[in-house]
Amino acid sequence: NCFTCEQNITAYIDDELVHDQQREVENHFAECERCRQDYDTQMTAWEMASSVETEERLGDLWSRIEAQLPRRE
Repeated sequence: NCFTCEQNITAYIDDELVHDQQREVENHFAECERCRQDYDTQMTAWEMASSVETEERLGDLWSRIEAQLPRRE
């Protein structure tokens, strides 16, 4: 059902489900357009997030924070 599928989408993406649970989620995706779209949306978000250069973002963030810190004398 949709509730069980929704509870397991993240575990499915992370390949943390046992074989029977994985098959159950996949079968549900084949039957339920809404849950399949939820999965597709989460996968797109994961793929976009993983493509961002983490060190580059953090380096820029720290530079902006540091520039706003008061100077100690």
